[in-house]
Amino acid sequence: MLLTLVYSIIVIIVLGFLYKKMIDREYPLKISKAQAIIPVVLGIFSLPLSFAIFLVIGYIAHNEFGLTLGEGPLLLASFSSALFSAALNEELAKLIFALITIIIFRKSIKNVYDYILIGGAVGFGFTIVEEYIYGSGIISLILRVVTITVHMMLGFAMGRHLGLARYNKVTGKGSVWKEYLLAFIVPVAVHTIYDTLAVNKLLTSKDEITANIGTAMSLAALVLMFALQVYVFKRLRKNAGALIELSVLPKEDAKRTMEKIIAACGNDCAACPRYVAHPYEKTDEELRHTAQLWMKIGYRDHIVTNEEISCTGCKPENWCRYRVVKCCVDRGIETCADCSEYPCDNMKECFLVTGSFMPKCREVCTDEEYQQLNTAFFEKEKNLSDKKSK
Repeated sequence: MLLTLVYSIIVIIVLGFLYKKMIDREYPLKISKAQAIIPVVLGIFSLPLSFAIFLVIGYIAHNEFGLTLGEGPLLLASFSSALFSAALNEELAKLIFALITIIIFRKSIKNVYDYILIGGAVGFGFTIVEEYIYGSGIISLILRVVTITVHMMLGFAMGRHLGLARYNKVTGKGSVWKEYLLAFIVPVAVHTIYDTLAVNKLLTSKDEITANIGTAMSLAALVLMFALQVYVFKRLRKNAGALIELSVLPKEDAKRTMEKIIAACGNDCAACPRYVAHPYEKTDEELRHTAQLWMKIGYRDHIVTNEEISCTGCKPENWCRYRVVKCCVDRGIETCADCSEYPCDNMKECFLVTGSFMPKCREVCTDEEYQQLNTAFFEKEKNLSDKKSK
């Protein structure tokens, strides 16, 4: 009992760490705490639902077709048991709760990556309960720890196809129903193949050769599934940016969210963590994080309030070291790129000073934080040059 409890805590810590890392990759447009937690909680309830579905499948098979799941020739029994006693019911239960989550947060989901997070979160919740129920005994724990992220991984596949279905519907670029079907078929297929091999009926054979073949099949399944998990997580990390760019928002909202907002000095306000003008509102937590980041970088000598760190755009009356906005207003132009004297000495100094913060930012910022600052501030000269060349 104690061993199972300790193992369950380890499962929560490991999966929680991986889940948080995935959420952080969407910085600065990270999902809300509610959108992060609720699908995990719903995933916990997907296991008892899967058991109920299993009972229904078993009842129909026995009473309507006279079949008993898991009986027959060993390989066929392994397949039928894997499909009807695990894969079909478990993936259906997780799909139901993933769809419920999508309905709850339909106004907050921005891109395909958000769908992947939802699928993974439901799988996370499912795993918590499953590992507690079945994770008993040293040998069992050792075997199960190798596949600890399987349900999360299957949830990623489910979420990806659900997200692509929505993306195809919004953009009209592909089949919607094909992706909806794949959202269920792919997890069920992978789950069925794995369980058929890993917990095959040959293991229980009294024939030594048959039992050895069953052992080899089981070990091969464990090795392949472990490799698949590593591959999927690495691929998701590599492709996170591309998946985030697949917006599922209506065209007008997607354009508004993705386009740059170039300030007078060349900064991109849309990427700035301080910018709070609609539709770029920030939560209190995000603003507190920005205030802490500003002190860490050296933009401020103390942590300022959320009100002070918030910005709705440059105005002539706002303090500016280079008085860029006032200069543009006085000249009747929108940005420095519209000026015949660009780049003037004032802007050359501005570019120089801005660039001087880059080493410090690289040192103290996470990759996500630095990328955001780079887009918001360190590309100002490029933004103005691009604007001037148009």
